[in-house]
Amino acid sequence: MQQEIVTLFTAGPPDQPLASCLPVVVARLRQHVADLQTGQVPLAALLISQNLSRELAAYRVPSPATRAARQLEQACQTLRPGQRMRFLNTRGEPGVMAWDGSGTLPAVTAADRERYIRLLPRAAGTVLSPLGIGAAEIWWQVSGWGQQLPLPSPGMALQQSCRQHIPTDLMLSQ
Repeated sequence: MQQEIVTLFTAGPPDQPLASCLPVVVARLRQHVADLQTGQVPLAALLISQNLSRELAAYRVPSPATRAARQLEQACQTLRPGQRMRFLNTRGEPGVMAWDGSGTLPAVTAADRERYIRLLPRAAGTVLSPLGIGAAEIWWQVSGWGQQLPLPSPGMALQQSCRQHIPTDLMLSQ
């Protein structure tokens, strides 16, 4: 998704401000949400790649990446800090499925589509943050609660009344 946003920005005329591409980006994000809701996204496109930053034993909080790394460890595949691993967010326990590139992915119904929908604004926010647009504003737009995406301005903040519709984990990411 992040690469697609960058591509959408570079597809516009060079003399046009980046902010003018925002309606196209928001429309594409909404389409991604609709595709996720209807199960039209292939599981291979939902794989998350993450590097381990330290030895597995040093992790105190079992993040999704840590749980996936432990699955690989149980399958006798050792990971060292700096190594990239891939996993899929799944419904139920343990909430992830490590994927080492071999074997097959589970059925589409195993994917935690709601989790991916909640991750989408965060991913888009990392690309749009130079424009002053964070994950909370993106959530506001793609969830159907939003109206026109505000153009970035110094110190831009959400109205207090808007905050009730934005998931807490997105508010903390700003």
